[in-house]
Amino acid sequence: MPADLFYFISSLPALRWGEKPPLCYDAFLAACQEQLGPELTAQLKAISLIPGGQPASTTLAAWEDWETYLRNAIAESRAAKLRKNAAAWLRAGNGLYPGDRKRLEDALNQPTPRDREHAIDLLRWQQLEHLAAMHQFDVAALELYTLKLLLSEKHAGRNLDAGKKAYQQLVEQGLNQAKEQQGSTSA
Repeated sequence: MPADLFYFISSLPALRWGEKPPLCYDAFLAACQEQLGPELTAQLKAISLIPGGQPASTTLAAWEDWETYLRNAIAESRAAKLRKNAAAWLRAGNGLYPGDRKRLEDALNQPTPRDREHAIDLLRWQQLEHLAAMHQFDVAALELYTLKLLLSEKHAGRNLDAGKKAYQQLVEQGLNQAKEQQGSTSA
């Protein structure tokens, strides 16, 4: 473990669920490059919220197992609603997290897609917090911080007003296309 790792992790701003992250992912990677070197920075840059199947550490493997379980449970729930077999959408995974199944069902029962996604991301955040409790000033703590930062940025990037504006533009485009087609068929 590099001697600078303790200092570097101590200097990182705290990340809080539902709040805009105090630094962006690119600034974080630049600080890692400057303070920790290219090898560790490359390892952190390879981290993704989407399971890739080749985790670089046991901590990332634990995260990917849980995330795969979560995604499989979501696929099973959606398939059940459509009365289809979920097997085609399931991914191989090692994890079994029965306590999280009920929490996921509660998240999937939220009234709007936005609320559902928010509740599912909260489950992800809580899992990262659970994993982080076992790591303080090691590379695993930095890997988990990276995942939390990516999740924070994903969540902060959602803007209700921008979404409503985009939706309204799509509706207007659809109405204009319908009017144009109606005008061309009556001519």
